[in-house]
Amino acid sequence: MNATAEPRAIARPGTHEKLLSLLADEKPGQVLDVPAGQGAMAAQLLKRGFQPVCLDINAENFKVPEATFIHGDMNQPFPVESGRFDYVVCGDGIEHFENPRHAVREMARVLKPGGKALLSFPNMLNVEQRVRLLNFGFSAHYKPNAPDHFNPLPYYEVHSVLVQNGFKIVTLTTNRIKKGSWLLFPLALWIRLCAALTSAEKRERYLLKWLTSTPVLMGEKVILKAEKIR
Repeated sequence: MNATAEPRAIARPGTHEKLLSLLADEKPGQVLDVPAGQGAMAAQLLKRGFQPVCLDINAENFKVPEATFIHGDMNQPFPVESGRFDYVVCGDGIEHFENPRHAVREMARVLKPGGKALLSFPNMLNVEQRVRLLNFGFSAHYKPNAPDHFNPLPYYEVHSVLVQNGFKIVTLTTNRIKKGSWLLFPLALWIRLCAALTSAEKRERYLLKWLTSTPVLMGEKVILKAEKIR
C-alpha cells in the first residue's frame, strides 16, 4: 500500500463527481468500492461521512490509509460477507472484469435488502460510437487488441443482468455529452422516431425507453443507480 501521494481518479472527467452526486440524498453507510484503484473514490466518500471498504487486486497502488483495504480478485467471490453493505460503487470497473455477470451477482450478494449499486462504464450506444462502429467495425472504447477492456457492454446488457439479479434501475445519467454527439443529434432524433413508431409491447420488451434516453444516445459514460429489491 502506497500512501505517499494523493490518489488519482482513473476515470473520464465528471465520472466520480456524478457517482458521488447519486449518493448526495442517501444516508451515509458502509460502501464497497470495487475496484478501488488508488482510492480516489474512497477519499471522497470519507469526506462525506461514508465508511468505504476498498477491494482491488493491486494493493501496492492504494493510497488512502484511512480506508479499509481488502485484496481481492473481482473475477472470484468477493472476500466479504453477505448482506454487509448499504452501497456498492463500481466506477469504470465492470468492463475490465472477465465475468461481469459474476461481479453483479456478487454485488447483489454483499448488499443489504434495499441497498444501492452505483455503476459507470463506457457508453458504446451513443450516436458518436454508433457511427464509429458503422465506419470501422469497433467503438472507441473497445478497440481490437485492447489490453484492459475485456467486455463490450451495451447498456441493455447491464440493465438486464441487474434486473435478473434482483435490482431495479433508479437513476440513469451520464458524466457529460461530448461535442461529437451534438453534431450527430439529428441521428438521435431519427432513432427516437423509430422507437416511437414501434408498438408499446416492443418498446417495453426491448427497453426502448432507456435506450432512447439522452444519457444513452448522447452521453460519454453510462452512470446508473440500482436498488436491490429482492
